[in-house]
Amino acid sequence: MAVNRSEDALQESKTTKELDPLVEPPQDTLRFAESLGEDFNTVIAAAEAARDRHPEDPRYHIVLGLLCADAGRTADARREAEFSAGRVDNWSQWNRGLLWARLGKPEEAQKLAAEWENAARTEYISPLWMASLYSELGENELALDWLERNHGEGAGALVLDFQLRTCDSIRRDPRFRSILERMKLPADVKRAQGGATGDRSIPAESGSKI
Repeated sequence: MAVNRSEDALQESKTTKELDPLVEPPQDTLRFAESLGEDFNTVIAAAEAARDRHPEDPRYHIVLGLLCADAGRTADARREAEFSAGRVDNWSQWNRGLLWARLGKPEEAQKLAAEWENAARTEYISPLWMASLYSELGENELALDWLERNHGEGAGALVLDFQLRTCDSIRRDPRFRSILERMKLPADVKRAQGGATGDRSIPAESGSKI
């Protein structure tokens, strides 16, 4: 089942980190926090340590900022966001846009979505990234359109990332539930404890939208 592939991939990454603690791509820290239901304080402490080892690398400030925002530590999130400027890879651009959107400044996410919409005419752009940007901006129909693009290509990435908070605004939408059902992914998600919205278990409610 798809959910087993998701858990296997996460466990493989976790084992790699245990064997070599210096291998710490910032996306692993974020994915573990959002997908394995760990305690936020523990994950944030690990992210702070990683940032301190890479103080000039904006990618680690972006990840820490997102974690702090999700944990309700808005002042800490804003401080990290201030250090997030600079040239980064597409994955980090995406998360920087999400971070500023969560802090009430959606302009970066809007700008990035517009740039990637244009770029998608001639190059590959991750449908999941586009969907999550639009979901974060409250453009739910556009988000779902991107997930279903190219016969559901965007949905394929949900095997690893269906629990991301960026999907929360569409999580109870019938179109999103249908995608999860087709991929045999669970509707309920685990969440790290200690976040801004309390208990980290989010059930799907039949027939309702957020």
